[in-house]
Amino acid sequence: MHEDMFAANIPSDICKKIDEIENSAPIKEDVYRVSKTGTISEQTFDNTFAEVLKGTTSARNKDYSEVGTYSTSFYLSPEPCDRWKSFLAKKYRYPNPLVIKGHIDASMGKYQQTVERLKDADPLHIDMWIYEDMIQAVIDEFEIIEE
Repeated sequence: MHEDMFAANIPSDICKKIDEIENSAPIKEDVYRVSKTGTISEQTFDNTFAEVLKGTTSARNKDYSEVGTYSTSFYLSPEPCDRWKSFLAKKYRYPNPLVIKGHIDASMGKYQQTVERLKDADPLHIDMWIYEDMIQAVIDEFEIIEE
């Protein structure tokens, strides 16, 4: 069991559900994410629930019984990130959001292509539950995509 390895803000009943998830097939290509601040730091990889708690994302329409609410989102292509980056720059207080790319693997946490759990989800979306002691390893795998 890995329940004690996930972020401290994840309730124990959700940790148990996450621990039961089978990782998707290994992801050999780069994955992409938007850095709201335009930097790569621990905050860049906050899970959605941490962002809600910090006020950096809206609490509206969140299902707190769904494991994805406690994940960090990645994409298999930069295009969804480009759209999200444009939205953040126009609608919110993030003057320099940037797209970052890197690599994730099972040693860093659990991950699942979201459509494996939610059939109507974006097929390019990946939910990842990063092990707390692997945040630095994840940071080290990512770089900012040049504009």
